[in-house]
Amino acid sequence: MSTRADVALVERGLVRSRTLARRLIEAGAVLTDGPGGEVPVTRAAQPIFPDQPLRVLESETTRFVSRGGNKLDAALQAAGIDCTGLDALDVGMSTGGFTHCLLARGARQVLGIEVGHGQLDPVLAADPRVHCLEHTHIRDVHLADLRLPDGSAPAQGFALIVVDLSFIAASHLLDKLATLAAPGGRLTCLIKPQFELGPQARNRQGIVRADADLDGLRRDVIQRAEDAGWQVNDWQRCALVGGDGNQEYFLIATRRP
Repeated sequence: MSTRADVALVERGLVRSRTLARRLIEAGAVLTDGPGGEVPVTRAAQPIFPDQPLRVLESETTRFVSRGGNKLDAALQAAGIDCTGLDALDVGMSTGGFTHCLLARGARQVLGIEVGHGQLDPVLAADPRVHCLEHTHIRDVHLADLRLPDGSAPAQGFALIVVDLSFIAASHLLDKLATLAAPGGRLTCLIKPQFELGPQARNRQGIVRADADLDGLRRDVIQRAEDAGWQVNDWQRCALVGGDGNQEYFLIATRRP
């Protein structure tokens, strides 16, 4: 009896999740036997038989549990932010791409905030360095109530905060984020124009393209950050385009004392 390709990849221990399996298949990074040798698996639902080989190619796609990890990795590299030994806050943890990247870069532990539930990759969910507060909105969080995965309290605030939110304007939360950061703490916040500017700025495909809109967004976000107590260090184009096709940006900032 055959099994879907994405399911077979997980069952054989070749990938961590069906989500990652689908991403790898879409990227052409999964091979199986064909008439003339190895050929790419083209569909997640493609039937795979028990004796049919599968091979996953090494690629950037396999580094982290989601594309978010690749986005953050490029931003941290460009900003020169050293995560070694830091206690970090991941706002909008979701499947954990940002968290996976932080741990790979040497973060000591990561506390996540997530309005949803059951999204965190199982490998990260089982990692003692990671804890996610599910069903929690960042607006309802207070520093004094938070505990890190090891049970300690981030009394002075977080040395690093990373943010990846959807269906909400992340820039409207910069004041709240400032209350959770330690003096001198770093912020790496993904800014998504389609949620910041609203439907009037999007074309029929849901993409924000007008330079005037994007320039105005940059100025507005930087002003909001400065008003909230952040010193803005950089405004970066995200290395990967968003899943819906929108160009995203990273706000890099430091909490003023």
